[in-house]
Amino acid sequence: MKKIFWILSIIIIAVITFWDFSGMYFQQDEWHSFGFILSEGIKYITLDHSLLTLLINDRVGARAIMYALFSLVGLSSVWYAALAFVLHSINTFLVGIIAYAVTKRKTVAWLASLLFFTNSVSHQAYSWFGTFAGSAVSVLFVLLSVYAYIKFMARNNPLLKHLSLLFLWISFFFKETGLFLFGFYPLWYFFAKNRKFSTTIWENILFLVYGVIIVMVRLQELFAPAGEANVLITARNGFSGLLANTLLYPISAVSQLFIPSQILYAWTNQLVSLFFSGIESGSTAFDLASQVTMGNALSVVLSCITFIGALAWIKRAKGNMRGIIIGSLLFLSLSFLPYIVIRKGEAYLEPRYYYAGAAAAALLGAMMLGSFIASKKVFYRLMGIIIVFLLIGVHMRIIRQDLAFQKDVGEERRRIISTITASAPKLPEKIVFYVTGDTRYYGLEELAVPFQSGLGQVLLLHYSMNGQIDPKFFHDGSFLTTQDQGFLYDTVAQGYKEKNGRGFGYFWSERELAAAVKTFNIPKASVYAWQYHGENHILEDITQTTRKNLSVSP
Repeated sequence: MKKIFWILSIIIIAVITFWDFSGMYFQQDEWHSFGFILSEGIKYITLDHSLLTLLINDRVGARAIMYALFSLVGLSSVWYAALAFVLHSINTFLVGIIAYAVTKRKTVAWLASLLFFTNSVSHQAYSWFGTFAGSAVSVLFVLLSVYAYIKFMARNNPLLKHLSLLFLWISFFFKETGLFLFGFYPLWYFFAKNRKFSTTIWENILFLVYGVIIVMVRLQELFAPAGEANVLITARNGFSGLLANTLLYPISAVSQLFIPSQILYAWTNQLVSLFFSGIESGSTAFDLASQVTMGNALSVVLSCITFIGALAWIKRAKGNMRGIIIGSLLFLSLSFLPYIVIRKGEAYLEPRYYYAGAAAAALLGAMMLGSFIASKKVFYRLMGIIIVFLLIGVHMRIIRQDLAFQKDVGEERRRIISTITASAPKLPEKIVFYVTGDTRYYGLEELAVPFQSGLGQVLLLHYSMNGQIDPKFFHDGSFLTTQDQGFLYDTVAQGYKEKNGRGFGYFWSERELAAAVKTFNIPKASVYAWQYHGENHILEDITQTTRKNLSVSP
């Protein structure tokens, strides 16, 4: 009977929480991937990297998934949503399996699954189609690695240890999420098994050696003169910034994994209003004080309170529970070390970086709440049940709101694309699109349409897929520059290009449009123009007016 209840509860929660998931649409990085695939073909997967690079430290698996999906289903976003949901469901199942493996309590396993499944802080890892092939799949193999390592510690079978290392290696084909496991496994083995330091090193020597190799490769990338990661380091005040991140990111994340940013910022808004009454509410200074200064401070304070409670819990723990609590805290904290080179714009990191840590947070929360629910005292049992409903309910609501918002934005983008492409179903030899509007998006004065990547590239992609435009239009100078962005991919990109007798352009500036028409001798009849009214979500055809303006322009 309990099994039926557990299964039904997860199904009901899934339907309520993820009802709008199938309506999600592409947001940003996906468009670049699609254009790159059309332009470069199979090279999108390998990126011309050496076999050694692909085998040691590359996201070739994530790119292979996106390549296969795009080749099979094109721009049918529902299939991306289906795969993302399946991956998240598998990870949820693995969290439950791991929870049961270490606690032998079905209630804890069920609660851990629910808490992970509904964690709103980390849902971007699977709900954003531009990252799920890396983030969600990487965590899947990280969880498999952890499960194999748990079995190794229980049975002391070297084959299970090697299997754990194999799963960890595979995870790097998708993302470097599992880098922290090279340090986590020896530490957990030392505390949980209560072994000597020398024994711990010997039993985990393969993880340590492989970890050193990976770290050396990553350091080479970090200090490469033109490396992307090098830019990240210099952008956060050098090594002092890295050291600060190493300390603060894991600490603050402990509370942030349980408290959604929407709730934390509601609290910090009140605190800023209380202690800094001179700062005007709604101003940039107020937002910085609330979401950066006070947000970081409150996160650290709440995390420290959590750590104090955890220490008291560890002292009272019996049997192997102490090792499980320590292991979960280590996993949660260390899982943020791969991201110390990333600068936070506010108190929280990007949501997808919390996905691995959410697994440990779910186990910790499940063990704590499970102990309340299993208590013989009615008060504690009732309190545990209420907290479970409140915690899951709040996170479910936030996920629903986020997905509903993204669905609405996706439908708006679909309407814009379909309206423009329907108005120009067959392209002339030279085609230019001009789109302006009365609303500004994402804080960019030049952006008049709700697209996080260049609308010009999106239109180019659609016409390339129906054979009217050569996919090589995406190629922008060199393979590396195409890999970085590509023609018209930047959010506010505009420009015109000709290739093999065909021309394609996109502009949001009427002055730049007029200059291109004159420079490239583009017929006025080849210009199609729209104005987007953001408040009413209406795309107005202003083609004739724009053509007349071009005719009289000097």
